[in-house]
Order: sequence, then C-alpha cells, then structure tokens
Amino acid sequence: MREYESRQEGLFGYVPAAAHVPADHRLQGTWAYGEQALRRMSRVFNRIYADGGRQSVPRQTLRNSALLMVLYTVRSERLFCEMLQHNLRFRWFLAVGIDAAVFDHCTFSNNRERLLANWVAQRFLGMIVRIARSKGFMSHEHFIQSGRHVD
Repeated sequence: MREYESRQEGLFGYVPAAAHVPADHRLQGTWAYGEQALRRMSRVFNRIYADGGRQSVPRQTLRNSALLMVLYTVRSERLFCEMLQHNLRFRWFLAVGIDAAVFDHCTFSNNRERLLANWVAQRFLGMIVRIARSKGFMSHEHFIQSGRHVD
C-alpha cells in the first residue's frame, strides 16, 4: 500500500525548546558564560535603564541576541529577527517561547545609542572573552574571514 504525506499540524507542542539543543552544543556553555557576565554587570545596566516606562524586550534578550549575531556571523538585525522566527536554538538561548511573537529589528536601533554611549556592549563582550579565556576556550590561532584578520 502506498503511504501519503500527512499535512495536519499539531495544535500543541510538548517538547521543550531545550530538547532541540544538544548537551554538547556550543550554545549551552555560551549561555552560562553570558549569564555570568550579565550578573557581574548588573549595576551598570541598572544605571542606564529606567525603572518605569512602557513594557519592552527584556535587556538580557537584546544582549544575548547581539551575542548570537556575533557567534553565528549574522549580517544584519533584520536577518537575525527573521532567523529567530524559526530557529529553536535561538529561541531557547533567548528564552523566547515557541509560540511567542518575535521582536522587530527596530528594537535594536532603539537601544543601540544607550548601550554604545555607555560602552556597555564592549564591556559585555569583553567580559565574555575574559571568561572564555580563563576557561581555556580560546587559542592564539587566527584566521581570515571576509578579508579581515580575526584573532
């Protein structure tokens, strides 16, 4: 008997997003180091963000999004938001539910001035590099990416 493809989609998902990220995947360790860096910089972030105001995308989601864009060399914020629509590993890393709406790319530009003016982005990524270096995850080798020398 010939089998036919079933097109009916399930109404509910019972598999947690973490099940789509293998235990040895690089995002597992990166998430932990990112959280460690965020805890260390908590006073800096508290100083540059208001206590009140309208509901926004959580600060750690935007910072971790920037980290994902660096790790996966995503060329634009618009492309990243498109990728976030369907990438379960990205959703897990950012703690964005599978059914949750994805934020718009303009969210980055609205927060960029605040982060760059206070050197927060540089400090955050620098702290992650220091953590990775202290754990022995970095080498002194270099490579060429798109004509740029990367250490």
